[in-house]
Amino acid sequence: MSVNVINPPGSGDGGGGGTGTVSARVWDGDSYEEDTDLTLFVGAADPTAAPGGRDQDGDVWVNPAGVVPGQVIGAVYYDPEVEAGVGTTTTAWTDVDATNLIVTFTAPASGAVVVELEAWVNAGASTLMGWGIREGTTLINACNAQYAGAATGPRARVSLPVTGLTPGNAYTYKWAHNRGVGTGTCITRMGGRGAAGANVANDHPGPAVMRVVAL
Repeated sequence: MSVNVINPPGSGDGGGGGTGTVSARVWDGDSYEEDTDLTLFVGAADPTAAPGGRDQDGDVWVNPAGVVPGQVIGAVYYDPEVEAGVGTTTTAWTDVDATNLIVTFTAPASGAVVVELEAWVNAGASTLMGWGIREGTTLINACNAQYAGAATGPRARVSLPVTGLTPGNAYTYKWAHNRGVGTGTCITRMGGRGAAGANVANDHPGPAVMRVVAL
């Protein structure tokens, strides 16, 4: 059996790898025998939806770019040389950094993801700080990142689930923060690694990290 490869990996279909024709035989219970030719479609595009769509017996569709639960499908790591600390003193949700802390991803078949946010935080005494994700100016999800009985600065991480997405559609989320209660300033801190990536020993908050994980 010869296998004809249509849109092979690496031909611009979102896959990766080589090209060529694969020779194969089919097990018939006693031995591997020649069988009817199969046409192999490799890539994310459904062959029936392509121009002149295919739905013939013997067609095989393989999607090497298929997303599985737990797979990271979008990520941002922002670690500027000079530390950036962005503060807020309002209950309104505002972007931390709409230029650098923004991630775009394609929704998986499940229509569900979890967005993870991780960075160093400082909340003033008796102050509650929140982290969230926004699409444009719409808050998608949020939760508490830190409550400080006294001014402190640990590294924090939150996980924000999102469901009801349209599979295959692209979404863009921005990191947001607010001050829930209290009178202190809530600061999301990142960077400070120093020149040429050399860590600053006495004060290096580290990168701000956004991850989108398929569910």
